[in-house]
Amino acid sequence: MNTIPWRQGTKLVYLPNLIFTLYKRSNLPPNFAAFKVPLHVNKFDVRDYLLHVYNLKVLSVRSMIFARKLYRNRMGQVKRPKSIKKVIVEMEEPFVFPEPPEDLSPWQMGQLLPDGTSVRRVSQFSNVYEPFHVHRVNAELGKTHLPEVIQGQSLVKAMLKKLK
Repeated sequence: MNTIPWRQGTKLVYLPNLIFTLYKRSNLPPNFAAFKVPLHVNKFDVRDYLLHVYNLKVLSVRSMIFARKLYRNRMGQVKRPKSIKKVIVEMEEPFVFPEPPEDLSPWQMGQLLPDGTSVRRVSQFSNVYEPFHVHRVNAELGKTHLPEVIQGQSLVKAMLKKLK
């Protein structure tokens, strides 16, 4: 029995490449949350993403696009940074932000990571990411025997056969 009052999305996304940034707004009630999302994401994508990835039932979505302030670069040209899209989501269950930690020593610079590298050294190269290995992820998914994963894998295989 489906308790969701609308039709669910049909996008099969196992590893979404979208970045939703949850940010705190003091004037929102507890059953609302605010996110910064990519410009190409629409309200239906937000609702489906939160439902399928976080199992979060969304009642309504409001989206806004904010143009950024103009500035002049060193050459005197007038430029405008890329716009920002924000969404406010009304959820079925309330969400309360956790209190900030009092002991910040685990996040202090200069400490060593498990592989022996310094946090300071890693933070200098924050734009360098480890390459994504699809075969490794698929192998890990193949090891799991959860019914949802097996059903999803069979759907993807069937869709790939239709495309060939």
